[in-house]
Amino acid sequence: MQLNAKTKNEKRFAGWLSALSTALTMILTAAALSAVTTAPVMGQTSECTLATVKGSYGLVANGTVLGVGPFSAAGILTTNGAGSFTYSFTQNVNGVVSSGSVPGTYTLDSNCSGTATFANGETFAAVVINGAQEIDLISTSPSSIQSVVAKRIQ
Repeated sequence: MQLNAKTKNEKRFAGWLSALSTALTMILTAAALSAVTTAPVMGQTSECTLATVKGSYGLVANGTVLGVGPFSAAGILTTNGAGSFTYSFTQNVNGVVSSGSVPGTYTLDSNCSGTATFANGETFAAVVINGAQEIDLISTSPSSIQSVVAKRIQ
């Protein structure tokens, strides 16, 4: 009975973690794209706003869920340009494949660094790069080690 409970918890945690990674990556990518839109003609760095990352990003996440095992995920992060996002994903956590969708919120500072927080509490640090064409993220939650790359969908 404990094995089934652990498997259920592993699946739930894996789904949540994957969704969070995807969402954060999408947010950062969106921010990077927005920065490109407002960048000076000479290519100098411009300030980012929540609207910088408005749109959809393809996301890939890889890492380890501590106490569970390795995971990877792919999905689409869609941001509203006002601090909210939805992450739709498929993930593999320690051999268990699942799909889902998770909402969350994000912040973005004028220097194009920010945070993403999923509804389940998972958090990420993010940076918008390449003129908002990409968002790179890392988990800041104690339950996982993961890196995420999100690229704007044209």
